[in-house]
Formats: sequence, structure tokens, C-alpha cells
Amino acid sequence: MLEQLLREAHQRGDSALWLEVISSNAAGVALYDRMGFTHQDTLCCFTAPLASGTVTSTITLTRCDPVTAIGSMIAAPDDALPWMIDPLGTVTLPSQGYRWGNDAYAIVATAFTKPQLRTLHVTPAARRQGHARRVLQALAAQFKGISTPVAVPQALTPLFLQAGWEQHPITQFLLCHSLSEPES
Repeated sequence: MLEQLLREAHQRGDSALWLEVISSNAAGVALYDRMGFTHQDTLCCFTAPLASGTVTSTITLTRCDPVTAIGSMIAAPDDALPWMIDPLGTVTLPSQGYRWGNDAYAIVATAFTKPQLRTLHVTPAARRQGHARRVLQALAAQFKGISTPVAVPQALTPLFLQAGWEQHPITQFLLCHSLSEPES
């Protein structure tokens, strides 16, 4: 089946096929490796501490239309994001947008048992100033038990840990198969 999918994607002119696999799924990882997929990133999951008062916030978030947050993200595109946290995918779930000034935005999905942070964005001019950490702390203070999907790029782990969030042991590998060469 995977060979057929790769063939069809190549025939359509697709440049690559991306997928995610739970990192502990040894059989799946081995299959994708044999099929020519390469490891691009490790995706992580985080949860705000459940204990009351564990995370405090020095800022107040303002509720906004999720489309406002998405507009800011699209205006300053970053590298491709995993599909579960891509800003365009967030509008498919019931969600709430939040902002801190005009530089930091978050979208929280509300369709789950506990709220789920689906997107976090800081405008390029405001990065490296602690805005994302403060927004994560404000979200943790406002939403008890808020979490992320297993879709946060591993490079962001220090940010979440510094904000007081806890990392889940479950991770996924983000894999890519280049379709530049014809499939046999």
C-alpha cells in the first residue's frame, strides 16, 4: 500500500511525502526506514502542571478571534509546522484565540476534555524577548491541565520546560520521503 501511495504521489508531481510515527513503534519506524523515509524531527508533548499555583503569570491574555491569530502567523510564515499545530488547521476545531499585545498569539482548542494548545506564535520582531514563555505561563495559569498534542518540535523543549510545563514520555518522529527520483 505504501509503495502505491509513493508511486501516486510521484505521478502527481508531489515533491515529498511526510508522515509521523510514534517513536516507540519499532516495526513502523523500520518499515518507513526501508521505504526511504528520513528522520526530520522529533515531536514532543507537554502538559501544564496540574497543581494549583505551580505556574504563575505576570501577564494577562486578551481573548481574540482565532482568525486574528492565524492572520498574524500567516503574515510572518515560519518553517513548515507539523499538521496538528499548523495555524491553518486550527480553524477546523472549536477554539479560542488569545493575544498578548500585538506580538504574541495562542490558539486553544476547546473540543477536548481538557484544553489543548494548538498554536503559539510570536511575531519575528518580538522573538527572543520571553514573550512565548510568558504566554505559556499565562495559559497554564488560566487553563488547568492544558496540554499540547504530540506535535511540538523538539527544539522548543527548553521553552516549554522554562515556562514550567512538563514533557510527556511519548514522542513521534517526523519523517519525509523525497519524491524527486522515480519510484520503482
